[in-house]
Amino acid sequence: MPKKRNSENSEQLQLFIPYSQKPFLEYKKKVRGKDARKGFDLIEEGVRLLQAQLDQDGIHSAEAKPAIQQFLILTQGDKTRLR
Repeated sequence: MPKKRNSENSEQLQLFIPYSQKPFLEYKKKVRGKDARKGFDLIEEGVRLLQAQLDQDGIHSAEAKPAIQQFLILTQGDKTRLR
């Protein structure tokens, strides 16, 4: 019978958190295709709308708020660290 690895014996949850992840929207500068740039424009517009709704307390779902905040951090970067 094969031995279990240490990671299989451990019941701890392990998360991968990127130390210094570049905000997704910064990749727009690297994209050359017209359609790809349109995609980034659509994402930027969605980010602006979601940010406005969070700022105006327009999102009432306790599950949606943290998910939207994580999406905004992924796309724009964590702006709270810049303050």
